[in-house]
Amino acid sequence: MGLFRKNEKKKGSKNDLLSEEIFGYMQSEGFFPEMEEKDKGETDVSRIHFKFQGTNVTLETAEGNYVRIVMGFDLSHSNTDYFNLQCAASQIMYEMKAVKIVAAVKWIQFSVETFVQSAGTFTPFLKPYLDILSEAVGRHRILYSEFMEDKEPPCQTWEDELSSAEDNAMERAIEDAINSHGNKTLKN
Repeated sequence: MGLFRKNEKKKGSKNDLLSEEIFGYMQSEGFFPEMEEKDKGETDVSRIHFKFQGTNVTLETAEGNYVRIVMGFDLSHSNTDYFNLQCAASQIMYEMKAVKIVAAVKWIQFSVETFVQSAGTFTPFLKPYLDILSEAVGRHRILYSEFMEDKEPPCQTWEDELSSAEDNAMERAIEDAINSHGNKTLKN
């Protein structure tokens, strides 16, 4: 089961009202949004599509006043190094806690998610969220390019990290044993 439960479309649901209010705000701010039509029986998720600084963006709302803003990119026509793509994504998510990045072989998505009380409490944050996503996309491109230029892997594999941690733990244990006994002779 996906992120959202399947429900019959309810006329005038809270989610529809939230998405319509956000849609109206976006129109007044000059975003030229387009509301995606829902099919009967589709999940109760409303999607608003628009462009921000030339990038396609989707704003999703769902029951429970959940809002997600997504910038997605198609990678199917590029020669992408998936390992470096994931390493750059991990670094960005570490640096920018509000951003989630999901990367697959043929696409990558950058998103910000939040719960809101109403459209009025969300709309002042729309532009800052979009700026955060744009910064994350730009930073990811730079990191990915740097990682592709490097000869060494940008991040350790879990085997390397485990081996390194085990080696460090063993070294500390030996050092502690030596220090705790000082120059005393060890007895059997």
